Amino acid sequence: EESSQSLFAWPVALYGTVDNADLFAGRAAVDNLTTHWQFYDRPNAPGYRDEMVLTSSLLDGGERDLDRVWREIGASFAWPDDRTGAGTVDIDLEASFDGGENWHEIASGEIGTADKVFELTGAPTSATVSRYLQVRITLSGVDEWAPVLTGVWAEHETLDLPTRRLRWEMEITCSDTRVDGNGARMRPGRDQAADLWDAWHDRVVPFTDIDGEEYTVRVATITEHVGRADDTTTTVRLGLVEV
Repeated sequence: EESSQSLFAWPVALYGTVDNADLFAGRAAVDNLTTHWQFYDRPNAPGYRDEMVLTSSLLDGGERDLDRVWREIGASFAWPDDRTGAGTVDIDLEASFDGGENWHEIASGEIGTADKVFELTGAPTSATVSRYLQVRITLSGVDEWAPVLTGVWAEHETLDLPTRRLRWEMEITCSDTRVDGNGARMRPGRDQAADLWDAWHDRVVPFTDIDGEEYTVRVATITEHVGRADDTTTTVRLGLVEV
């Protein structure tokens, strides 16, 4: 018994003795759990599995701390060269919104060798909110050929993204006749407005709100209303967003 287990544990070269396999070996620590691999293409013995399942990692849309509504999910395939093959391969596209505990069918289809590029897309049957998404692709009915998976994508809408950053809207009067908090005469109104436009051109600027709290912000919107030609007063409206 020990000798038998030891034999299965070691890889055995099969090249030249079988049509579609190069290596035979045991798998894991389970008795008699074996498999074989093919390393070299053979025109008449491709050695494909009948079925293949690919499962993605957890996808977070680039915002790991936010929930999102998943709108549409897709996978693209290609058969870019002239390898031989006939028939079709079935494709099932599934998605999980709870870390792989439950899977939902998104779309299914089939691809043939004449389809050099193929895309399978679908939407969840109802609006699904989750922080993470997993995609599972199953290829079945594989005989003489199999397509290449070139990409997986998902369309989503991130929830609460605008409200998770502080925003301010304000209207500033720039005038030659104004004084600052210390009673000193302020700079000309045109110069004050120019400073605000400079802040809009900068990527980020420091900002202290009316409560004395300091933030780093960007000027998201700016509009300027200029009075008559003989009026030195300029009104600038700003929209600030915390970064």
